[in-house]
Amino acid sequence: MIRFLDMLPETVFETDTELNLVFVNKRAFEQFGYKPEDLKAGLNGIEMVPEFERDRVAKCVERIMAGEKMGLLEFTGLRKDGSVFPMLIEANRIEQGGRVEGIRGFAIDISERKREQEQLCEQKERAEQSSQELQQANETLKSTYKKLIETSREAGMAEVATDVLHNVGNVLNSVNVSANLITEKVKHSEIPNLERLAEMIEDHSDDLTEFLTSDERGKHIPLYIIETSRQLSKERNEIMDKLVSLARNIEHIKQIVKMQQTYAKVSGVETAASLAELVDDAIAINQAGLIRHAIDLHTDYQYTDEIMVDKQKVLQILVNLIGNAKYALSAGRAEHRELTVRIHKAQQDEKVLIEVIDNGIGIRSENMTRIFQHGFTTKKHGHGFGLHSGAIAAREMGGKLKARSDGPDRGAKFTLELPLKLSPVQAVS
Repeated sequence: MIRFLDMLPETVFETDTELNLVFVNKRAFEQFGYKPEDLKAGLNGIEMVPEFERDRVAKCVERIMAGEKMGLLEFTGLRKDGSVFPMLIEANRIEQGGRVEGIRGFAIDISERKREQEQLCEQKERAEQSSQELQQANETLKSTYKKLIETSREAGMAEVATDVLHNVGNVLNSVNVSANLITEKVKHSEIPNLERLAEMIEDHSDDLTEFLTSDERGKHIPLYIIETSRQLSKERNEIMDKLVSLARNIEHIKQIVKMQQTYAKVSGVETAASLAELVDDAIAINQAGLIRHAIDLHTDYQYTDEIMVDKQKVLQILVNLIGNAKYALSAGRAEHRELTVRIHKAQQDEKVLIEVIDNGIGIRSENMTRIFQHGFTTKKHGHGFGLHSGAIAAREMGGKLKARSDGPDRGAKFTLELPLKLSPVQAVS
C-alpha cells in the first residue's frame, strides 16, 4: 500500500489530532522539500503553510475534526526553504472505534495551472487592448481623413492626402489581420476544456485518487494537462508576435499622420530644410507599399546642406514620384525590383537635383510629351493630375520636373530640379 502511495503524483498525508505528521508519501518530501529524518524528528502540518494561512487552517481543522466534509480547499504551501506555492487540499478525519484519531488527506501543487491562467488572462487583456487601439486607430483615421481633405483643398495637397490615406489603409489592413488572428486564437483556446477538466476533478473530489488511477477518463488527465500546457505556451508566443506586429503598425500610422500634419502647417512658406529629411518622409509615407511589393530601396544623399524651399510642395512632388515608381515596379517584369532616390548638386548651374529612378514598366516614347498634361494617366484607377500638379509646384518654386525613359520595361527616371537657395545662416557664414 505504501509503495502504491509513493507512486501517486500528489502528496498523501496523515496526522494525529494535534496535526503532527505520522505518515507522508514520497511526493510530499519532493513537494515540500523535507527529508524522512525531518518527519522522524517531529513535523507538524501547520509548519507547512505560511503564518498568514495558519489561522484559516486551524479553523478548517476544527470543522474537519467535528466531522464536516470540506471538499477541495485552496491554500498556500510553505516549503522548507521558505518558498511558497499554491495547492489544493482535501482532508477528512480518521475514526477508529468511534474515536477521532487524526486527519488523512492529499495535496496537489497547482502552480503550473495558476501560471497558465495568469498568462491566458494577460493574453486576453492584451487582445482586448489591441482591439481598443484598433478602434481608436480607425477613429483617428476618420478624423484625419477629414482634416487632410480640408488641408489639401486649401494648400493644394490633395495628392499627398490621397497617398497618406492609401498607405495608412495598407497599414490598417495589416493591423486588422493581426487583430483577427489574435481573436481567432483566443476563441479556439483550450481554456473552456480546462474549465471542464477542473469541474470533472471537482466532481470527483471525494474519490480523486481512485478516479485518476482507475477511471479511463481520469488516467488521461495528466497527459492532457501536459499537452495543453505545451499548446498554451505555443499560443502565447504566437499571440505575443502578433501583438508586437500590431503595436508596430499602429505606431507607423501615428507617425504618418503626425508627419502630414506638420507639413500642413508650413504651406506656402519657404523655410530652411534638409532635402534628405524630406525624401525620408516621402519614403516613410510610401513605406507600407514598398515593403508589400518587395521593392529594394536605395538612397544616395550626396548633398546634405539645408536650402530654402516650400517643404509642403517638395513633399507633394516626392510622394507622387515615389508612389508612381512603386506602381511602375509592381507592374513591370523585372525579377528584382529596384528603386533609387539620389540627391546631388548640378555641376554647372546653381541647382540641387532629386532623382527618383526605377527599373519598372517604363514609359512609351509617344507618352513622354503627355505625362505632365492634366488628366493623362496610364494607371487603371489613376486620375491624371499627380504629375501635372507636381510640375506646376516645381515651377512655382523656380524649379523644374523632368522625366526620362528608354522605353517599355526599361525603367524611368524623374528629376526634380530646385534652385540652390542657401538658408540665411549658411549665406552669412
